[in-house]
Amino acid sequence: MININRTYLSITMMSVLLCGASQAAIAQQAAVDAQNSGDIIVTARMRSEALQNVPASLSVFSSKQIENAKIERPGDYIALTPNVTFSTAQDAGTTYLTVRGISQVPNGETPVAISVDGVLQTSAFQFNEELFDIQQIEVLKGPQGALYGRNAIAGAINITTKPVTNDYEGRVAFGYGNGQATRAEGSVSGPIIKDKLLFRAGVSYRDADGWITNRFLDRKVDDFRNIGADLKLIYEATPDLTFDLRGHYGRITGGAAYFVRSSNAAQQGVVITDAHGVANTVIAPTSNNLGYNKRLLKNVSFKIDYDTGFGRLSSITAYDAIDLLTTFDGYDYSDNQNCFELTSPLSTPYACANPQITFGGLNGGTPFFTAPFNTTFQRYRQRNFSQELRFTSPSDQPLRYIAGLYFLQRKRDLVTATQEDKGFGIVPELDFDPATANQTRAYFEEHNNDKAYAAFAQANYDVTKTIELSAAIRYDTDHRRQTDPRPDIYRLDGLGRPITGPRTRKQNFDAWQPKFTINYRPLRTFSIYANYAKGFRSGGFNAAGTELDPSTGAKVADPIFKKEMSETYEVGFKSELLDRALSISGALFQTDAKNLQVFNFNGVVNAQVVNNIDKARIKGAELEVQARLPEGFALFGGLGYTDTNIRKYDANPTTVGNQLPNTTKFKTNMSLQYTRDIGTSELLIRGDWEHRGKTYFHEGGTPIGIPIRDPLDLFNGQVRLTLASGWSASLWGKNLSNKKYYDKVVVPDYNFQARPRSYGIDITKTF
Repeated sequence: MININRTYLSITMMSVLLCGASQAAIAQQAAVDAQNSGDIIVTARMRSEALQNVPASLSVFSSKQIENAKIERPGDYIALTPNVTFSTAQDAGTTYLTVRGISQVPNGETPVAISVDGVLQTSAFQFNEELFDIQQIEVLKGPQGALYGRNAIAGAINITTKPVTNDYEGRVAFGYGNGQATRAEGSVSGPIIKDKLLFRAGVSYRDADGWITNRFLDRKVDDFRNIGADLKLIYEATPDLTFDLRGHYGRITGGAAYFVRSSNAAQQGVVITDAHGVANTVIAPTSNNLGYNKRLLKNVSFKIDYDTGFGRLSSITAYDAIDLLTTFDGYDYSDNQNCFELTSPLSTPYACANPQITFGGLNGGTPFFTAPFNTTFQRYRQRNFSQELRFTSPSDQPLRYIAGLYFLQRKRDLVTATQEDKGFGIVPELDFDPATANQTRAYFEEHNNDKAYAAFAQANYDVTKTIELSAAIRYDTDHRRQTDPRPDIYRLDGLGRPITGPRTRKQNFDAWQPKFTINYRPLRTFSIYANYAKGFRSGGFNAAGTELDPSTGAKVADPIFKKEMSETYEVGFKSELLDRALSISGALFQTDAKNLQVFNFNGVVNAQVVNNIDKARIKGAELEVQARLPEGFALFGGLGYTDTNIRKYDANPTTVGNQLPNTTKFKTNMSLQYTRDIGTSELLIRGDWEHRGKTYFHEGGTPIGIPIRDPLDLFNGQVRLTLASGWSASLWGKNLSNKKYYDKVVVPDYNFQARPRSYGIDITKTF
């Protein structure tokens, strides 16, 4: 039996009292009726339904809200979502998305399923993109694997782009801001053949010199160039048969990996990985080589929908190509831990003491690095093919169901190489010749060939006009294979001895994911629900050679990290009051997780590994409010509380009782918006406030300790004037108080700075 803290129960009871007592039951509203009544329509359960009828914790952002809140990247809408946090580090693809205490790991899977127009993304590197031409965003919290599959252990995010139209319409936008930031985007939609073949096309371009300065080189470290393009073709062959072809291209280049070392900051009197020290002082990057990032995303999908008369049969075929290159300055390998690059002139950047780290097998026990500094590059390549078949029953009947099959084939290649820095910059190529300038010294490479299969079904049944029962089940099986292609000289164990084991590893990960829900709707504007769900995130392989510390032989990680499983209990409510001028929703939840995947970093050889925390318990509560106030005012707010507890961690028992990594215990957001008609024009003034409580970046334990970021407050705002002619102009600002803080701390030694204040002006024209 779930043990819910009395505090959580009190929050729920107070919220229910706000909603008023139950009245006589009313009939269920079908999706069409809901649309006509002005309800918010969502696709959280893979069919169109009114938000009020969906028994799940769900945050929704309409196209108007996206525009008013200036949502342009995932971090923008996540900032407005309770119990969800998002940070970036290293490059455009490396992100840390945390939902209800369950976090993402680099080079691993996201804790949520992410779909764009119903097509699942198959790589975590696809998520962090510029958002434009978006119709709606839905953020579901809690396990969603019964419908969405493996890795939806903490939730799902549905992104819907704007639809094609049977009449021509378009939009163009231009912008300029500090950091020499420029923006240009446009979209157009209309018929190629009226009522038959419709299209929508859009392109977005962003360019900025950056906001963060490397004090050693006196250059910006966070410049970027980003271009995105989308094309959508819809062919209505018959009233019952539709073909949907979509393509996406995204390219970003610019600065990356502008970390600050804790030891370097400590030399200046700031120990930024100690508790409560991270947010107080930020040290500027000082590396002698600027990091660089290039990411290419290509996607094409083809959907077929056929209305059989007794349900809709859908086929979804997709292909993805992801290429990522990241280069960055590496670790200080000198024997003088206070050696700080900033103190050395650029012409002699290697004035530190001679290196002392030796590796017994390689180079006969001579120093592994012949220069006190190194450079690192990481190259990632992924190709995916997926196929889904799904049958969806009509929505206007008491028993509604969905059944389907899913297949994914994925090929992933990852190279991480550390090279000597002898003043020739960063050369992102493997070089095994000891006579060359930047010889490769530490080197990990892996080829992965994965296949995944799944079958799923869901049924919703209206027992009465006020009670709905739902049951869903899914079986996922992942077949993973990894090959180590490195030359023998690099296949050494922690004592420098040659590795004679097999170069290929195989492992299958599978799980059943059931979900059961009861939803009680005594009023059309009020519902209470309870659900139980199991979640599953597939396991995988650490790169061969990263399991042991090469300087000590100590174990760093297991070759295979385990699949992650969870059980979640949730109760919640949704309400609409005062003729829908006020909506309040809330939830309480408890999750028991086994083998939670956590990221650890071995800076000695730039090894990124995944470990498993044996057992953890997560409890929390969340509340969301939207209110239309008099005189053109509107209020939006959210509150989230997540308390995590490590209950068993055999690999590091000293962490038991600590918070899970990347956990922000308390988060709240509030937005106040004012709109007023001025003649035929509209004035919008909006301010957004986000408060993040203490953030625990690592599980801690001896000897690392727990790096904690103190609470911080962030403010954004926008003033916009929209004319009847379709022109609009807006002044906007983000992080208006210019808060200096670290977005991410990678234990034990790297800290990634968040973007300081940014502001600008946008001009938009719709036609």
